[in-house]
Amino acid sequence: MKLTQNVQDLPGIGKARAIKLEKLGIRTVSDLVHLYPRAYEHRGREARLGDYDFERASSYILTVATEVSNARLKNRMTMSKFRAFDDSGSVEVVFFNAPFVKDVFHVGTVFRFYGKPSFSKTKRLNLVNPKYEPVVEGVPLPDFVPIYPLTDGITSKLIDKLLAGVIDECLSEMTDHLPEEVRISNNLATLQYALRNIHFPESADALRKAQRRLAFDEMLLFALSISIAGRGREGCAGVTFDKVSIKPFTDLLPYELTASQKEAINDIYRDTVLKRTNGITPAMARIIIGDVGCGKTVCATAAMYFSARSGYQTAMMVPTEILATQHFSDMSRLLEPLGISVALLTGSSTVKQKRETYEGIANGSIDIVIGTHALLTDKVNFARLGLIITDEQHRFGVGQRAVLKEKCTNAHMLVMSATPIPRSLALALYGDLDISRITDMPKGRMRTDTYVVGEDYRKRINDFISKQVALGGQCYIVCPSIEADDEDDLMIPYGIEHTGLVSNDALDL
Repeated sequence: MKLTQNVQDLPGIGKARAIKLEKLGIRTVSDLVHLYPRAYEHRGREARLGDYDFERASSYILTVATEVSNARLKNRMTMSKFRAFDDSGSVEVVFFNAPFVKDVFHVGTVFRFYGKPSFSKTKRLNLVNPKYEPVVEGVPLPDFVPIYPLTDGITSKLIDKLLAGVIDECLSEMTDHLPEEVRISNNLATLQYALRNIHFPESADALRKAQRRLAFDEMLLFALSISIAGRGREGCAGVTFDKVSIKPFTDLLPYELTASQKEAINDIYRDTVLKRTNGITPAMARIIIGDVGCGKTVCATAAMYFSARSGYQTAMMVPTEILATQHFSDMSRLLEPLGISVALLTGSSTVKQKRETYEGIANGSIDIVIGTHALLTDKVNFARLGLIITDEQHRFGVGQRAVLKEKCTNAHMLVMSATPIPRSLALALYGDLDISRITDMPKGRMRTDTYVVGEDYRKRINDFISKQVALGGQCYIVCPSIEADDEDDLMIPYGIEHTGLVSNDALDL
């Protein structure tokens, strides 16, 4: 078994299953080995029926006491149930739409059931749709059962079965890419140990060691890619903007720039006008980080001013049409009195508006175009693109920014983010970008504070919201979609406790 082999070569994987596995990014055996579980069921945590806990799932070693009875319910549903017991009590085990369990459970057989107990309407203790494994003397059951990211037609059991068939051969073929001295100095497990225990944990300690090693690898590879990207940028020539006075621009501002804003604008000016390496201006790649309302946009507008005054065009990409329209309104009002033309391009622009905008971009009569992903279309061809700006940069993938950059490889790049990021973390995340931070707020504008609180603050938060609304204010709540299953007692990799975010189309909301 070779790591490069197509997954379709594995037993039980035909063309149809191979296509489904490809949706998970699994094309080769190596891809399969590197599909890490998203969580683990801690089935080694065993309990007795007399000590049941409604709040969390546990394992119960039970003997089947009665034969399975099947009943047909409304809406073509079926219910299968039987009683099972241990030395502390008994429980009714119930399965819905699983009539086949009649051939699985027989009186006197012993199984390990995993789930949350509950009371029925008749106050009888129930286990509904529990996971189950037969207890066979001399055959140990795993303490941790991995839960993999899945797609339609692919189950965790299938992934587990495929891995069990290839893991030994794969690990014997694999070499550890981490130098031994680095591994030892950081007290890390070997790659082979980590991969085996991420899929088939020997113990909680072995699982933690595996997670730590693989997390280290992810961060190392990320840091290396950032470093390589940064080095590649050093040799990339950018356009050179002219030395122009910023006074006509600042004279139109209805407020005084803060010290941080002036510093950020100076950074942009140095990058695009003054900086030289062997007579060449390197292409700017800078991020402006600051809280909401700190005034990042005016710094970007100043960069647009430098670009337009130097005879170059600017493309500004934002994630939503609302934000694009807001920026267009603000920037056109500020820049058009200076003779700088600004256009708006979004998905909802009319056919005529789009055609006119495409023509203006191509012939150079439009200096600045503000838009959404509509800027990425092949119909957008710039006459002299000199500056690319992306707002809320975390909302765009690397690939999307790269598509825009390909429209002019020597254009300067400026990105903005309102996500509160400590300086040390920003240097790690954006190591390929120069960083400008805006730390003070415009005069008269209140600072935005960010807090993280626990569930015990729920009543205080609700009272605070009610008070703000009563005073005429507004509040908004971001509610992520959560999987609607009972996997809320899973052991999550890296100690992050959640039940897994999924796309909206995966749930009936």
